Amino acid sequence: MRRSKQVVLSRTTLYTPIRIEGARVESPIASPSRFRFGVFEADLATGELRRRGRKVPLQDQPFQVLGLLLLRPGQIVARGELQRALWPADTFVEFEHGLNTAINKLRRALGDSAENPRFIETLPRNGYRFIAPVEAETPTITEPASEPQAGQSERKLGWCILAAAAIVTTILVTGFWPPSQTTTRVTSLTNDGRLKSDFLVVSGSRVFYSAPALEISDRLNLWSVPATGGEPRREPSPCAADSLGVTIGGVSYSQKRVLLLCWVNQTTDDLWLADFDTGNSKWIGRFNVFDQGVSISPVSISPDLKTLVFSRKEGLYANPVEGGTERLLTRVEWGEAISPTFWHPSGARIGFFRPIDGLYKAWEIRVDGTGVRPLLPAFAAEQVPAQWSPDGRRFYFASQGDIYLQRSRAWLGWTRRPAPVRLTSGPTQFSFPHEDPANPLVVYSSGTIPQATSMKLSRKSNVWEPFLGGIPANAVDYSHDGQWVAYVSFPNAELWKCRSDGTGKLLLEDGLFTMDPRWSPDGSHIAISARARGAKGQSQPFRIYTIAAHGGKPTPVPGVPGPAFDPSWSPDGKRLAFAPYPGQARKEQQYVSIVNVETGGVQAVPGSEGVCYVRWSPDGNWLAAATCDKVWPVAYNFNTQKWSELRKGLTTHSHWSKDSRYIYGGTPVQGQGNRLIRIEVATGKVEEIRRITEFTTTGIMAFVPFWTPDDEPIVLKDRSTRQIYRIERDR
Repeated sequence: MRRSKQVVLSRTTLYTPIRIEGARVESPIASPSRFRFGVFEADLATGELRRRGRKVPLQDQPFQVLGLLLLRPGQIVARGELQRALWPADTFVEFEHGLNTAINKLRRALGDSAENPRFIETLPRNGYRFIAPVEAETPTITEPASEPQAGQSERKLGWCILAAAAIVTTILVTGFWPPSQTTTRVTSLTNDGRLKSDFLVVSGSRVFYSAPALEISDRLNLWSVPATGGEPRREPSPCAADSLGVTIGGVSYSQKRVLLLCWVNQTTDDLWLADFDTGNSKWIGRFNVFDQGVSISPVSISPDLKTLVFSRKEGLYANPVEGGTERLLTRVEWGEAISPTFWHPSGARIGFFRPIDGLYKAWEIRVDGTGVRPLLPAFAAEQVPAQWSPDGRRFYFASQGDIYLQRSRAWLGWTRRPAPVRLTSGPTQFSFPHEDPANPLVVYSSGTIPQATSMKLSRKSNVWEPFLGGIPANAVDYSHDGQWVAYVSFPNAELWKCRSDGTGKLLLEDGLFTMDPRWSPDGSHIAISARARGAKGQSQPFRIYTIAAHGGKPTPVPGVPGPAFDPSWSPDGKRLAFAPYPGQARKEQQYVSIVNVETGGVQAVPGSEGVCYVRWSPDGNWLAAATCDKVWPVAYNFNTQKWSELRKGLTTHSHWSKDSRYIYGGTPVQGQGNRLIRIEVATGKVEEIRRITEFTTTGIMAFVPFWTPDDEPIVLKDRSTRQIYRIERDR
């Protein structure tokens, strides 16, 4: 008699089968190891989660959390219990981040929402509860099936053979067989502090990319690293010595040439073609990256090196390399960002990204401007960036930081289009995928692990110092008495509060993706912008809520059913001003409104069409805001009921001074980091406070400085690491 294997989840035996020869017996200590809920099935014995029979990728810790919740359906599983079960006793800080990450990944795998949960309910500060009906199955040991009876007739056997042949033929044609599972291995090729470029070139045994030296002020240079990992080396480039740097703009593997973009200045690139070793370089023209103050996408080059393609605000354009007439391929409503472009290796099709319901999806167009169509119409999430394989038979794309592979139809099962296969899953956020032209089972990509430290600029010393011990605090807001701080954690966007000295840290909400906490004047509530985790697009926009200062369930603000973002309290605490987030609302929805938080009555602010990011002044006489499209600062005077443009061409978000005379903000300086400013509302005069040159900055959604009651700026210092990765798959 062979001993059966025990299945252990977090040091707790779930099932210990006992077998007695010739009999069927269930162990008296057997526990369920297979659970069905909705369209899902979780097998604790094999560690697999399946949806309608197809395996769902899920890492070990999120699956263990799921197992513990399934063992106690309908009951609260405390955060402390999960900590004791899954993490050692001396890792409290890692546990807080680790559990939140595990829950987010689990919800993502289940397609669940913390705002409207179907499976996992969050009980803030207490724990989690599995709320869906669960069907548990306890494994049993059964006797082997008896042998079939012999002596079947030849006629019956013949019919069985014909039926089997028909079934096999149908399966081969339609592809109705279980999809094979793909196993991947991810290896970091670099391990340094340089922020690598997104676009790579794979040549022989090396991977080429652009990156600065370790100092922030250094120009971008070309580098390469062995394809199996090792020490990076600096590569030559044709760029002038006084240029601002060089990036890779495209590659033609058929011609063995690479397009290099040399930054002449902040608005102009020189275009060069070179061999993979950057030799035999040829200057092919100069390209302006701005058109009437509006950014143009970087150029891409056709595989035959004869045509340049780029995006302007009107749409997609093509221009001959050797000179000629520029032509519009198609008009596109780009939304918030103009799309980069990429070529099919045949040179017959061009890929680009188009906003659909607020999500950027991969599309293609023929070189003659016809045949505009989506590349992945059945894939609901975003699909950016993307790239075809060098032979054009496979399509790679990134979605929410993970890389996916879309294979072409095979002759077996040609009537069924293969579903995209996820190649990565984890904390690393991957960018452009690049298949090795010599090995289709290997993909290279730059990947980022987001990390940050909050920094405050001291007014006394004019030196940056860690804020609240350097915790990654974003969207900081002080209570009106200055005793408490509300913030959202980077990068997970969870709502926290603590005392102004950093003590009394308390997690208020971790089920939603939260932004812009704002204390009510009496300190009893916090208004927030929030949406379901993983949600994007106009169908799942930000909405505004209030939450008690001591925690609890966020309550939607009455009377505001549609998109809403960035709430700001009136000085009396009875009203909230708000506007939708631009990328999640149609143009006719983009205006400022004021809601009475008690009655739910909503009024539009006159003349506020196209205005977002609103802030109410402390004296109650003004609203500071910014235009939705260009983020230029504007102000509304309640006394005159008129809007005024404070400064055209200056991109900033606003924070009011105590005396309501100034608004503070930050604005990017292309190629030179960011600068901190203040604007006098009455005159529109702009004063530069300081430029941030000591480090790079970041934010959950964008760089935005926040301010203490003494008007000291708080920013996030970017400590993210970006490395070059090799991703290998087994099929």
